[in-house]
Parts: sequence; structure tokens; C-alpha cells
Amino acid sequence: MPSRSLDFAASLQEPYATNLASARVLEKSGFFLEGILRANVVKEDRILDQFLYAKIK
Repeated sequence: MPSRSLDFAASLQEPYATNLASARVLEKSGFFLEGILRANVVKEDRILDQFLYAKIK
């Protein structure tokens, strides 16, 4: 049986959910919204959500 390899790569991006401009740029670049990471990061003493965008090449 010949060996096979999968040749794919994925790129993940996690902009803050409050940064809608960055989310829009990702969508225009071919990224898809995979989910929302709730309470995922602390920035300036605030707990923020992040979007999870993915693009498979």
C-alpha cells in the first residue's frame, strides 16, 4: 500500500469581538467565522470575547 500524506495548512486568527473592522477584513480575505471564544482574554482589566476565524489553504 503506498504511503499518503495530507498536504494542507490552516491559518487561525482571533480578533477581539469588539473589533468589528478587523473581523470584516478577515472575512474579505477569505476567512470564515468558526466561533466565539467567550471570556477568553483580559485586556486593560477587562475580560473580552474573541472571534475565532479560520482559513484552510
